[in-house]
Amino acid sequence: MLHNLFSPFGFVEKIIIFETVIGPQSVLQFAAEESAVQARNSLHGRDIYDGCCTLDIKYSDFQELNVGVNSDRMWDFTVKFVHPNNQLSMKRRPAIHMYRSMPTNDIVSSTFPGDDGAESTGSHDVQSVFDPHERSTLLVCKLHRVNMDADRLFNLFSNYGHVVRIKVMDAKPDQALIQMENGSSQAQMALEYLHGVMLFGRCIQILYSKHIYVAPSQVREFSNSSNASGIHRFFSPHFNYRHCCAPTSMLHVGRIASDVDLDDFLTHLANHGTIIKSRLFEFNGKRQAPVLFESVQECTEALVCKQQAC
Repeated sequence: MLHNLFSPFGFVEKIIIFETVIGPQSVLQFAAEESAVQARNSLHGRDIYDGCCTLDIKYSDFQELNVGVNSDRMWDFTVKFVHPNNQLSMKRRPAIHMYRSMPTNDIVSSTFPGDDGAESTGSHDVQSVFDPHERSTLLVCKLHRVNMDADRLFNLFSNYGHVVRIKVMDAKPDQALIQMENGSSQAQMALEYLHGVMLFGRCIQILYSKHIYVAPSQVREFSNSSNASGIHRFFSPHFNYRHCCAPTSMLHVGRIASDVDLDDFLTHLANHGTIIKSRLFEFNGKRQAPVLFESVQECTEALVCKQQAC
């Protein structure tokens, strides 16, 4: 939709859509500066639909957008087509930053939660929190202060790649920094699948951190050398992304001891919600079971509490 909306003003090279704690935003990169100027002058303050989705468009400070893999959240239109009039340096692309309509008159004065628990201006954090090709550290907000800790965050985020370090904020225990493995799309995938997930009655919010990595001191560290003990879900950093998905109401439980029967197994999980059905079976000499919960939230809570449980 965004490409159809902005392409009449010139060749759109790249589009990135991302979530922040104040709602969805996007950055568009044109091949020519005059195209960005015309698009802003024509569309700023206009409604995408009658009476809603008012566009608040400002020029971006990004010099070049980095698109890792084409998806419904980002797209590089130059991969298969190079614009014939493209004479601009790759480091000086004109781009515009588009915000969702906000209740305030000055969107630049709206605030984001900073990584240190303090608030900072949107114009600062919008630049620093999103670089999906290079950044591997996420800021997770609105966590349950009692029921979530570093180990349970690991149980959740390790489903999307190798978690390197986790730091729960001392001043803001409902916020945490999570560093995924560098040079991959793991952080991007975790953000896409887990942003907005309900967990212990809280809707967690995730955005890219302004910090490139989490300092080793005073954090919970999960080294890749722990693979042998089974702490990491994937044995190789280059795991099959097809195994990853957004949280559902179905759990798959493996490594079930031979002396555990179905009743004991269900009792172990029942305090996390209503179980609709389950069955124990053996495959290749390993006992496992699918478990269907009544809701996605109950299933997710069982995962974060019981993953790696003996």
